[in-house]
Amino acid sequence: MIIKKTKKQLRDEAVAVLVEFGICRYMKDVNLYHGRTGNGTLFSIKNLNNAGNNTGNMNVSAIPGLYTAQKDIATEFAVERKKERGGQAEVHKIVGINENDVIIDINFDISSIRDEDKPRVTAAFRVLADFPVTDLLPINFEYKEIYKRVILPVLQDLNAPLISESMLTTVLQQAKKRLESLKLHAKNNGHYDKLNKLNIDDKTFESLVKDYISARNTKNLLRKVPTNVLYQIRKTALFSYDGQLYPISRPYIYAWIKNNNIAGFKSLVSSATLEKKIIAYQLVNIPQIMTESDFGRYYQALMKLEEIATQRFSNSMSTELKDYIDSACGAELVELASQNLQCAKLYDKNPGLWEGWTVGQHTASVIDFFDTYYSDSLPDNMQPIMKLILLAHDIGKGDAYEKGVPQKQTNQKDVDVLLDSLNIKDGLRQIVHFVMGVGQDYTTRILIKEKDEHIQRQLIKELNQKCKEVLTTVFGKRIKGDEVSMLRNLCLILQFCDSGAYTYYAKIKEEETYVTGGNAGFTKSFEQTNKNTPILKKAQNLGLVLPTTLLGNWYPPFYSEASPLLVL
Repeated sequence: MIIKKTKKQLRDEAVAVLVEFGICRYMKDVNLYHGRTGNGTLFSIKNLNNAGNNTGNMNVSAIPGLYTAQKDIATEFAVERKKERGGQAEVHKIVGINENDVIIDINFDISSIRDEDKPRVTAAFRVLADFPVTDLLPINFEYKEIYKRVILPVLQDLNAPLISESMLTTVLQQAKKRLESLKLHAKNNGHYDKLNKLNIDDKTFESLVKDYISARNTKNLLRKVPTNVLYQIRKTALFSYDGQLYPISRPYIYAWIKNNNIAGFKSLVSSATLEKKIIAYQLVNIPQIMTESDFGRYYQALMKLEEIATQRFSNSMSTELKDYIDSACGAELVELASQNLQCAKLYDKNPGLWEGWTVGQHTASVIDFFDTYYSDSLPDNMQPIMKLILLAHDIGKGDAYEKGVPQKQTNQKDVDVLLDSLNIKDGLRQIVHFVMGVGQDYTTRILIKEKDEHIQRQLIKELNQKCKEVLTTVFGKRIKGDEVSMLRNLCLILQFCDSGAYTYYAKIKEEETYVTGGNAGFTKSFEQTNKNTPILKKAQNLGLVLPTTLLGNWYPPFYSEASPLLVL
């Protein structure tokens, strides 16, 4: 089996190049502090309201950011704020969750780089911008035919990597003309299924075209003049380049930020509070940053999970495979598995989903959903195991649809084809079978189908017992309660991600089954309210809480809260 570098590994290498030339710095190498006044309540970045501007400042991506600086400047801020507002002056040290989090210097003059070094820097920025424009548009999945058959061909015909503001009207007219032509052709030939997929009101169509063009412009400009784009977009959604104005996209900028572990920006600013110019570090990727005290609790919680997982779990696959799975996205994992011809056929089958996806496409979306929203719920040594389970969970769905039989009949057989191809050992094999079989059956009944809370709680007890039984079979008799909780958490995460993937990439077919509000509402709730979705709320009400601080206000009861540095 050939194991290539993943996109994440390539991104990390590209960021290292930018760090080498001083365009970026790893956040771990910059001591950052936030100065404020407190009223006796604990300051916590993770509790910032991402829809407003309560504790932070509106920034490049139109979400709250946190202004930080070196310790002396942050201390000055705290003192000045105390004079203005009263309260207690505080200085909090701010840290990044990921060791590869970086701060990018938006005042950096790329023209200062030597000519012989520019190809390396240019190549690095191209890697960072290398993700599809349509990744930003999942809530418009219902318009995929319009993207594919109208917008993309028109832009391809123009053969222009950038579409200026002055060209927008012409592009819209051409796209509208093509849409009407395709609709007329479908109607005249009785292809009403195609006609339905092309029906769209004028206002929505115009918005689709403009959104796509803005995102496409942003992607291409981030390859050419990235620091200039980041600097200007704070002021306007139009970017001046080579004498033209180009529409650019704040959502695409934020996707670029999140995709590349960029925690924020360094820039020279004029401070009205301190009445002087200062070097400020504006942190914008809120989920990736914490106060040092929050991070201490988060880190200790993950270390406890690491201990719970033990080598019994984490040594269940080869180091090379484990490292690859850990950094691979969904499509890369499906591609790896599909090197086996039998697996390739299974992933290419039609599972009967209304979206028209293959088994592989759905599987990739579930894995990506985990990476985006739930990877912080597990320690590092459990991530590859969870992603292997997600890779396996629906492998028999296409077979079942073809034969008209329950998926259970095909899943347990087909999954062994995958596990054989990856040389997965027997113990881990049993755990994969359990989570995607018995585990998912129980979590579906508990969180989706069953309405009676008494029965739900009885089912939780049964699931705990089933977890203990399979762990006893795999590891022997000395099974700890924490290990049972760990395995149950794998079952929960599979349920959250499998359910969520249907709504993240496509509108909900059966609204009551997953969440209310449709796909747009679901995506918004995950991005803006700390995974606060109905299915998670139900799990929390039943005491099924995933133990990390990022999932809410959970803290290990035996850890004391660290105090901020007080300015006397």
